[in-house]
Amino acid sequence: MGLEGHYLKQKKHTRVRFQVDLLDATKITSAQFTIFDFINNSFTFSHPKKQLTISLLENLKQQPQTFGELLTNLNTSKSTLYLLCLALERAGMIFKDEQTKKYKLDAAFTETLNKYGSWWETWLKT
Repeated sequence: MGLEGHYLKQKKHTRVRFQVDLLDATKITSAQFTIFDFINNSFTFSHPKKQLTISLLENLKQQPQTFGELLTNLNTSKSTLYLLCLALERAGMIFKDEQTKKYKLDAAFTETLNKYGSWWETWLKT
C-alpha cells in the first residue's frame, strides 16, 4: 500500500470510539479523572497523538483558531493535524466556523453522550 492508500485508510478510520470503564466513575467522583483519561477512552491514537489531541483541545479552550494557527501553535505536520481535526469534528468535539474559518469547541459530543444515556435508561425500563 502506497502513502496515498495509507492516508486514505487512516482518514476512513479516524473516528471516536468511546469506551466506558466502570472504574472511571470512581476516578470522576474523586476528581482523579483527567483529560488524558478521557482522550485515552475516546481514541485509539498512539500516545503521542493523544498528547497532541489534548494540546489541540487546550489551545481551542483558550480561543478559537484557524488551521494555520493550530499548525503553528502545535508544531506538527499538516496531515496529522488534519486527521486529528477530522476525528474531533466527527465526534462533535470541535467544529469549523465557516464564516471565520476558525475551529471551536463544540457541545455536540456531550449532547450525543447524554442521548446515549437517555436511550439506555429508556431501554432498561422496557
